[in-house]
Amino acid sequence: MKDRAAHRSGNAVPRIKGHWLTGSLSAYLKAPLDFYTECSKKYGDLAFGRFLHFPVCVLSDPRYVEELFVQRAQNLEQSRFLSAPLKPLLREGLLIADAVSHARQRPLVEKAVREGIAAVWAEEVVSAAERFAASWTNGKPRDFYIEMLRVISEVLAGAVFGTVPHAAETSALVNRAVDLVTDRMQQFPPIPDFVPTHVNREALKALREMDRTLSVAIHEARARATTKSGLLSALVVARGDDGTSLSEREIRDQLVMIHLAVRQNLAAALTWTFLLLCQSEASYSKVSHELESVVAAGRPGLAEAERLIYCDLVVKEILRLYPSVWQVLRHVVRDTQVGGHTIPAGTQVLISQWAFQRDTRFFDDPEEFIPERWEHPREEWKLAYFPFGMGPRGCFGERLTFLTVKMVLAVFTRNFRLQLLPNQNVKPLPLFALRPGGHVLMEARRGLADSVRE
Repeated sequence: MKDRAAHRSGNAVPRIKGHWLTGSLSAYLKAPLDFYTECSKKYGDLAFGRFLHFPVCVLSDPRYVEELFVQRAQNLEQSRFLSAPLKPLLREGLLIADAVSHARQRPLVEKAVREGIAAVWAEEVVSAAERFAASWTNGKPRDFYIEMLRVISEVLAGAVFGTVPHAAETSALVNRAVDLVTDRMQQFPPIPDFVPTHVNREALKALREMDRTLSVAIHEARARATTKSGLLSALVVARGDDGTSLSEREIRDQLVMIHLAVRQNLAAALTWTFLLLCQSEASYSKVSHELESVVAAGRPGLAEAERLIYCDLVVKEILRLYPSVWQVLRHVVRDTQVGGHTIPAGTQVLISQWAFQRDTRFFDDPEEFIPERWEHPREEWKLAYFPFGMGPRGCFGERLTFLTVKMVLAVFTRNFRLQLLPNQNVKPLPLFALRPGGHVLMEARRGLADSVRE
């Protein structure tokens, strides 16, 4: 299959070099973060290539990203690279829903998330963090990413299912199905669902168990019909301006989508936060002093979270260096002009927050952890910094992300000072979320927390 060319003022667009059979897929699979960085350096702001026989286009200019993802968003759908393997799990979850379904469901889901659970979410985060802090023996090392997965799992169970019976068990079944499906996505070449491998059988079994349990939970929530017990209840009672509501199937799809989007991403964000603070004594001390000043002796809540200004800077910088969502892929449904170039229909467009947010064109000392840079944000960062995506399919979980990190910071800082065990070279692992590769061993030092506050 011949690649389709795009031209601007008669000049050919750069083409990404690759193997005659696989194109640049091997380079992408081997080191995806390096692939995006090298594309920007070698080929400029827009370059064409292919993964096997699939045409791809890598954008490295934030103006092009804004033009395509915001101004011409109607020409995009979720990439087949993502929607195909996730379809058995998400069905019509917002992440992969078609344009019509997405436009109908998103206002209802966004309303439920933004208006229905902020206070409940904050309470669940604080409670889960307090239980974890109380269980950590002083000086005993733990794998922090694994522990944060457990903390966020507890938060999801309480904040999503609320008082529905067997909330923890239901949430755990969703997490298991999510993990099996996303782990299967790492296989290459992909094995079709109908092939009865052990992994496929386990995933299918988990999906069936999850669906049966979720159906019971949704019926229970409909019977109770209250917005005060969690996101599930908020989704059940959510109504659009025209009176529309979500069907049982749609509620199921959005519950699974939220588990997929939240658990690994927040666990990764928390791990990177404390890892970088452990490596920056000055920043860790500033965080501790601000928390002591704002939260004092009470439990942290929504009001206190809004006043944690320096913590906000820390979270922004963490998400710049280690965005949980590290790439965005889209399928172009019709020929589209971007910056004078034609991106043909059928092309898979790829962009990477990792590459943009570490680019020297936009950020001074981009590899350094400098929260203070956000005290005076630059105009160009509005386009070059987008850890939650961009356009109508961008993530609306920004508030909950900042809230979660700040609440956990408040609880942990009051109880102990974390220390990263020596001789660890933690590298990012770009899977579904940009998580740490390998173990992140930390230990809690309670006496150090007290000395910082004095």
